[in-house]
Amino acid sequence: MGDLLAGAARRWPDMTALRRRSSAEVAPCTYRELDGQVDAIAVGLLAAGLNPGDRVALFADNCREWLAADQAMARAGLVSVPRGTDTAPAELELILKHSGASAMIVADKTLVDKLSPEACPRKTWTLHTEQGSRFQSLDGLAHDGIGLLGSGDGLELLSNAHAQLTGEAPCTIVYTSGTTGRPKGVVLTHKNVASNVHAANSVLHLFPGGRLLSILPSWHMFERIIEYVAISNGCEMIYTDQRRLKDDMGTERPHCVAFVPRIWERLAHGLRTKLDAAPSWKRRLVEAFRDIGTSLASGEGGYLARKMHSGMSRVLLKPMWKAFGGSLQLGVSGGGSLPEEVDRFLLSLGIPLVNGYGLTETSPVLSVRRASGNRLCSVGPPLPLTEIKIAGSDNELGAGEVGEIVVRGPQVMQGYYKDPEQTSKVLDEDGWLRTGDLGSLDNDGWLYITGRCKDTIVLAGGENVEPEPVEGRLSASPWISQVMLVGQDRRVAGALVVPEQEHVETQLGTLDDPRLHDILREELDRLLDSDAGFRPVDRVGPFAIVAEPWTTENGCMTATLKLRRHVIAERHAAEINALYDRG
Repeated sequence: MGDLLAGAARRWPDMTALRRRSSAEVAPCTYRELDGQVDAIAVGLLAAGLNPGDRVALFADNCREWLAADQAMARAGLVSVPRGTDTAPAELELILKHSGASAMIVADKTLVDKLSPEACPRKTWTLHTEQGSRFQSLDGLAHDGIGLLGSGDGLELLSNAHAQLTGEAPCTIVYTSGTTGRPKGVVLTHKNVASNVHAANSVLHLFPGGRLLSILPSWHMFERIIEYVAISNGCEMIYTDQRRLKDDMGTERPHCVAFVPRIWERLAHGLRTKLDAAPSWKRRLVEAFRDIGTSLASGEGGYLARKMHSGMSRVLLKPMWKAFGGSLQLGVSGGGSLPEEVDRFLLSLGIPLVNGYGLTETSPVLSVRRASGNRLCSVGPPLPLTEIKIAGSDNELGAGEVGEIVVRGPQVMQGYYKDPEQTSKVLDEDGWLRTGDLGSLDNDGWLYITGRCKDTIVLAGGENVEPEPVEGRLSASPWISQVMLVGQDRRVAGALVVPEQEHVETQLGTLDDPRLHDILREELDRLLDSDAGFRPVDRVGPFAIVAEPWTTENGCMTATLKLRRHVIAERHAAEINALYDRG
């Protein structure tokens, strides 16, 4: 992975690599300039006493310096351990300790001040120069590296580090999201990540000079692989954020965007609102046009029909394409399951949307739908060299049968760092990884996701929420007897709450007292604060009160008193839908 940017700089030295330093600061940078910065930082890190294989924490958000630090570590043979600045300090400390990080690169000294001195490595750098900071900045580190490169010593350091690298060497350790429990460190090798870049290139078809609008967290493997693919094709990357996204879509005229489902949902909602406000004659025309698009998405029609529909879209929906900048050729959805109604609506309008599937444990991409033959609700066929099968309780299932998705390929992780027990639960000796997701394959080998075996809730924004720590915390309330988190593919987490009947009757007299809802709202907010180690995405938004307790007798709990989540979700499906229907 250390050769990725160097190769791009050799092929397209004067092409713009990054339009902005961050989402707010325009500062164009060529591939030659970025590659030189990476060389200098890599030498600076090695000269500071770090050695290939050392772990280096990278706690920062999207900016040019993040990418430069990431690529410099790969070039120096160091193992990056990334995380965003919105992570709870207790979790950052846990990651530092568990990974055994020898050094740390952080956004600023403010973040360091939130961590206990004992948790912080002695070698620490900040991304930017700060007045009065006791830490050297990345620019200072690069300045040291430039001096060594000028003397020739820097090249020797890089050459020695490169000689120690193999494809099996760890490239990054990405810790899965956690709250009060211990997150797992996913070890991805240079071969894992590089093979995924190569395979994704074969289906995404980016091109030199193409513009990628980047909004997802850089440390997330979905965003990282998209950026790596862009670099390998000489694309121009443009950082944006939620506040600037709408304007940047129009002014930056991206050729490619990669969004989580929640952003696609918001775009779909905005488009629906505008279409509903159109004159009646145009609404009827668009509906007829959308019927054609839905048929194409369902597998009907061929190349010429798709081409005609795409051309009609550009004419009939000209304002929509203008809002997208007029150049959009590829939209990628990943990091969660795209709701069927959103998928159908966007495809019916002729938007070139491909849906993908993957895990952090698979670097991350396993399958991607093809824009040349979209199939509604599918996440496409496996990437090249990737095998996917559907496992039943004791056998492999056939086409159309639903079971656990099991995968094998060069992108599958080495294992969980220092956790052989958890590794053995998901990864067998033949390299097959149990994903914990439910799905099926059609007769052509295209994959369809139908649910999740594991309890992790993935929100529409791609954030993972582990329900058990949250539920355990809430159950400490005297007002709450049982609670179950919901919200798969929704904007925020919600909950079903069974009140502690005896306490309620003592305090209020009855479960029907209207004050109960407000009391529970206060309890949910009080218990899930940052002081207890919970992130904003772990907090409960809408919730419903359930009067009947969940027991073994009514089938809602196992013999060991664990929640049977799918049973409870089915039983209370109407209440769950009502939570989100109310907004």
